[in-house]
Amino acid sequence: MITRQEIMNNISMVIKNSGKTQAELAKVIGVSRRSMSRYAAAKQCMSVRHFFDLCDFLHLNSNEILCLKKRPK
Repeated sequence: MITRQEIMNNISMVIKNSGKTQAELAKVIGVSRRSMSRYAAAKQCMSVRHFFDLCDFLHLNSNEILCLKKRPK
């Protein structure tokens, strides 16, 4: 099971590797630049809504960030 800190670290990595500025990402998902800075530093966990907005904007699969895998049937 993935921990909250691991999710925050994964989100931080995605933000840093996105090629977008924190200001641009903050505007797109509707948060302050300060909040985005805290997300990028893995010091604050973003809301589920903002998480999915970020994934949508960056064309990311949320399951990869959350380390979810399909279970065999």
